[in-house]
Amino acid sequence: MCLYMAHGGTNFGLWAGANREDGELLSTVTSYDSDAPIAEDGTLTEKFFAMREALGASAPIVSQQPRTLAARTLPTTPGRNLDDALDLLAGPAVDVATTVAFEDLSLDAGMLLLDADVLLPGDDVSLAFPQVADRATVRLDGRRLGAVQESGSIDLGPRGVGGTGRLHVIVENLGRVNYGWSLGERKGLLAPALLGRRAVQRWRARPLDLADAGPDDLTRLRERSPGESGSPAVELDGAGVAFATPTLTEVADTHLALPGFERGLVWVNDFLLGRYWEVGPQETLYVPAPLLHRGENVITVLELERRGSAVELRARPSLGPEESYIEEF
Repeated sequence: MCLYMAHGGTNFGLWAGANREDGELLSTVTSYDSDAPIAEDGTLTEKFFAMREALGASAPIVSQQPRTLAARTLPTTPGRNLDDALDLLAGPAVDVATTVAFEDLSLDAGMLLLDADVLLPGDDVSLAFPQVADRATVRLDGRRLGAVQESGSIDLGPRGVGGTGRLHVIVENLGRVNYGWSLGERKGLLAPALLGRRAVQRWRARPLDLADAGPDDLTRLRERSPGESGSPAVELDGAGVAFATPTLTEVADTHLALPGFERGLVWVNDFLLGRYWEVGPQETLYVPAPLLHRGENVITVLELERRGSAVELRARPSLGPEESYIEEF
């Protein structure tokens, strides 16, 4: 059975799924273009015209190629730091013992925020996550320790005898599996995290449904965190919110790039465009003209690792090298 995609598409918001290949979870990128004859923005590609020639099509083409905005670079302004931003968006806390799934909190996509007070051994110790779905970013007393995807451990080193610490974990859903034996997999902290040989217990879990963030939430994200001051250039280092406010005299399609940013989510005006990640292959997110308006627009970025100092509007997409895509059943 052979399927051929004629027209590309976009997984806006948190709709991008995932596949498994040899057991490894591979997240689907936001642009579902797949080198189709008609690109996600409606562009008729060279492949489209080659197919017309091969099929002997002679009827006139009535559709028009899409217009795009002129390329430009937009400096960003810092908003809230990551802790403050996630606290603002998260729901009420629920006490759990050692594990918790998204489904336990009626959460389909987005993130879980977990924190627990832990007793730290005096010798070198590691924090292990035998089963986390899908990615855990770990901090101890506000300092980032690292990240684990699906399973792994983080070396904490010596931490003093009998000391305590506040452990924070952000668990992200990187996409529901589209088909195959992994359909219906649960998301979250699915096995106890182990501090040395002891299970971390008494977590406080908060659901974070990013798709529910409304205009008032986004406005508050762009505010400065209480007590913060200083040079915006310095404060852009690290995780948190950054935003840009392009003023447009006309509207047309564009492609958003985030050079210098690492991974997170982005809204255009009040619309959740989707996830981005510097690992690629996708470098730009498609922004259709109806998401924009004449006058001032707002691009809001929630960066989980490292904020950049500018975003770019590009006339053409950058989706990585062309690949042959074969669906097997």
